[in-house]
Amino acid sequence: MTPLAYAEEATTTTQKPREAVKVQRTEERKIVATTREELKEKLAQEKELLNKDLQQKREEFKKQVEVKKEAAKTKIATAKEVLKQNLAKIKDENKKDTVTKINDKIVELNKKAVDNLTNLLLKIEAALVRVEERALTAESRGVDIAKTKDAIAKAKTAIEDAKKATVTQAGKPYTTTITSEAALKVSMSTLKETLNTDIKALRDEVKKAHTAVKEAAVTLAQTPGATDDNEEENEDDNDNKVDDTTTDTTTTNQ
Repeated sequence: MTPLAYAEEATTTTQKPREAVKVQRTEERKIVATTREELKEKLAQEKELLNKDLQQKREEFKKQVEVKKEAAKTKIATAKEVLKQNLAKIKDENKKDTVTKINDKIVELNKKAVDNLTNLLLKIEAALVRVEERALTAESRGVDIAKTKDAIAKAKTAIEDAKKATVTQAGKPYTTTITSEAALKVSMSTLKETLNTDIKALRDEVKKAHTAVKEAAVTLAQTPGATDDNEEENEDDNDNKVDDTTTDTTTTNQ
């Protein structure tokens, strides 16, 4: 074999492994790219399911509240007739008018408080879904979000408890029995105190849900590699909005 032929054969022999390595690397890149696309698609599907579930829960909750409100309307109408009959015992027309107005005001305050807290709960639940979406994104990058999942589960329980309390509150008619003119003041004062106590208890349940969602967000934010600065800043903005809504919730001392 001539030196030239030997050199050409050696070059060809060297090129073959290089070509094989090049082909292997190309195939590996394709596999990695395919895996990334599959993970991306899976993540998108999981987020879509989260939002569909959220929408379904929103509609179910609002329907439950409305059903209770309608049931309460019937009870309220019946109670007003009973109140009207009881007030027939009272001679002072001004006192009769005052009692009727206070009774109507209490019913209206309850409706307003329930509406405000219902809307607030819907916002809190939506905020939790945003936390879940970010957690899923982090998990898809290989981040351990076990603690965040536990916090999310607790927040969901707190939200469900607040929802049940809201539905119950929506169905309360708030009526009183008038036994005598001398007992008017005490009866109406007791009715107002009952409403205030109930609304405070409901507001506390909603605040618990809000706090649980914030704790889930903080847990995720404190997980290394789970969030970036922009995500944390956006979540702070959302917390401020929820705080504002809580402050604006109807007070019943008016």
